[in-house]
Amino acid sequence: MKKTRLYVGITLIVQAISFVFMFILLCAKKKSIAAAFLAVATMEGCAGAYLLWQYKQDLNEIDDGFGADFFGDEEFDFDEDAVNADLCCEDEADIPAEEEPEA
Repeated sequence: MKKTRLYVGITLIVQAISFVFMFILLCAKKKSIAAAFLAVATMEGCAGAYLLWQYKQDLNEIDDGFGADFFGDEEFDFDEDAVNADLCCEDEADIPAEEEPEA
């Protein structure tokens, strides 16, 4: 349904634009049906804009759910020296401990 909102929204916007052109052409010829084309174009434009806005909101909800803090801060709290030792195949005892600066 989420992808359908995008396609239907774009289709309604394109159709609304074509109805506005029809309104302009019929208004120039002073046809009485021109106002109906404008009314339909307005409704289709509003509906298409709403569907595109709703699709954008759905995408934002998905992006917010899988952001950088998806796993939480405490989930993967590793010691960098231990990780570097594991990656470099060194023993943790060989890695010098961080020394506190003397005041």
